Amino acid sequence: MFKPQVPKRVRDKNVRNHVTNKRLKKLVYKPVLCQTKIPLSKLSQDILGNIWYWYVDPKSGETVVIGNVWSESGSLVPRELIRVFDEVCFINFYVKDLEALADKYCM
Repeated sequence: MFKPQVPKRVRDKNVRNHVTNKRLKKLVYKPVLCQTKIPLSKLSQDILGNIWYWYVDPKSGETVVIGNVWSESGSLVPRELIRVFDEVCFINFYVKDLEALADKYCM
């Protein structure tokens, strides 16, 4: 349940009211609790040079990237390279990988 922060009233030691000569009050808030680092999953870099296309899976909502992979027989075979659920994971990619993704979208 959300609980709003209530400031604490503290008398300032150095600042005084020039008329009454009393110390002024100030409001002190607790430091904000927030996440400083976004947890990202490690992705292999430079894998999207041989991309065919990518699409969004309608069942799971994940982004699926299809590209060429070398098979055991030595030929290129289209396979699923990567599945990404959260778009924040695209931060890990190189710029040239993102440009390859922008060119190869398939609806």
